[in-house]
Amino acid sequence: MATLATTILSVLVGISLAGSDGTRASQQVPAEHHIVPSVGVGDYTLGMSRNEVLKKLGEPESIEREENQVVRRGEEKYDIKNLPRECILGFGDISFRLTDESVQTIFVRSSLYTFSNGSGVGDSEPNIKQVFGENYRVEQATGRHYLCYDAQGVGFAIDEKTKAATEIVVYPKKEKPKEWTTIPKYDPNSNNPFQVDLRARDLSKLDLSASLGDLMYAAFDDRTVWPAPERMPAGFDWRKIMELGRNPGLGVRRLHKEGITGRGVRIAIIDQPLLADHQEYADRVCFYEEVDLPGRRNPAMHGAAVASIALGKTVGVAPEAELYYIARPGGSPLQRQARCIHRIIEVNAQLPQDNKIRVISMSTGWGPSREGYEDITEAVRKAQAAGMLLVCTSVEQVHEGCDFDALDRPPLADPDVFESYEPGLFRARDFWSHPPSPSGMCFSVPMDSRTTASPAGIDEYVFYRIGGFSWAVPYIAGVYALAVQADPAITPERFWALAVRTGRTIELNRGGVTRPLGPIVDPVRLIRAIQAGETTTLNRQPSEGMAK
Repeated sequence: MATLATTILSVLVGISLAGSDGTRASQQVPAEHHIVPSVGVGDYTLGMSRNEVLKKLGEPESIEREENQVVRRGEEKYDIKNLPRECILGFGDISFRLTDESVQTIFVRSSLYTFSNGSGVGDSEPNIKQVFGENYRVEQATGRHYLCYDAQGVGFAIDEKTKAATEIVVYPKKEKPKEWTTIPKYDPNSNNPFQVDLRARDLSKLDLSASLGDLMYAAFDDRTVWPAPERMPAGFDWRKIMELGRNPGLGVRRLHKEGITGRGVRIAIIDQPLLADHQEYADRVCFYEEVDLPGRRNPAMHGAAVASIALGKTVGVAPEAELYYIARPGGSPLQRQARCIHRIIEVNAQLPQDNKIRVISMSTGWGPSREGYEDITEAVRKAQAAGMLLVCTSVEQVHEGCDFDALDRPPLADPDVFESYEPGLFRARDFWSHPPSPSGMCFSVPMDSRTTASPAGIDEYVFYRIGGFSWAVPYIAGVYALAVQADPAITPERFWALAVRTGRTIELNRGGVTRPLGPIVDPVRLIRAIQAGETTTLNRQPSEGMAK
């Protein structure tokens, strides 16, 4: 099910707030705290600009990257002058969801904010239904559910225990969505990974027989409804694409058959809210904690994806590893991320000496110029001292001499064949324009064309044609879990050096130009080398390869 914040983008109708015996007595509401469905809260209205909000409220307490985005290397360097296209600015008990610097949704979490009749945060669910009526839909979230009055432009987060409203959401009234006559076109020059986003779309009335080129770059899920076969293009098999995307590739399933599954190895992930009950990993969630999350805690696409890539039963690299998960808001400042690492270290200290957390996966990155760099550097050093490999999108900031790159795979190509792989889709231009130089510090792993757990349901899946470094990070964490099972004494440096040395390099040709691609991590050869007790020294020479 899509989250409230991402489904309430369309326009909705006004409401006449009649009082009732079950609501608070009508009272004069201060203008700055007056909630008007589908319009705004006080002086803050839907459609107002980011600058207008900042002029009134100053610097936000938090900048949260919207859930439905994939992180690419270097993209989480957010501040008020460098915001992602979709984000949430938090100011204590009021938050604003922005798209293209314009307010799309307003969230309030204090009883100070009320409607004209005095009802607001703290009202009971029966009272809300009495005032607003029975024409609502329900969205489930962790520890709460939402009553969504789409025709009025307002929603209520209802706590499952108290049955009272803990948050009110103001959003546009919902118009009847326009029916598609065809699917969106794919533009190779765009940086948007969801150009052809067919998730939860009913395409049954469309004729897609001439849309093969665009479908080959589509994201879709178990809720996508496809046209009849005669209105589909020859050469597109969505079932096969979904199934191939489940395979971690590069021979990983061969290791699974041999019993190398990461059994019992503990992986920590710090990411956005998780659908903890998904069948891919539910039985191996050993620890789940939320840090500094606002009232809106719907499971994120990011969380379900990274957890399943690392250790999903059917799609993961290490399907028998154990999961320790800390959920944080997207786009969190480095100080908050540092606290999450410290929390993992605290939990790890309580675990048996022979069964500690061995790797932390964080699909985010940082550099010396970011505020909080010293805080996260200190946390990282403590994690390293505790024997953990920490993989992030700026791993070179964490483990000296280590780096990685990420790969594309055409959706119908065999994931186990090394020659199926190409530079990641958003990396290809740099690859062909800047000839890579061999380096002893970098290996490549799969990124694009992956099927992962969906946050929409505990048994649902989604295919992401275009990924980001977000998907590469948990892949590496999963491979490390396999390495730890093969040799519990493995160290991060030995692992990285052997992954580089045992990796395979292939040659690509385009227009008569040949380029080497690799080394691509070879999990089978890597595990064989580890089991044989091989060692090697990491070449710390700086890479002159693909631009980061």
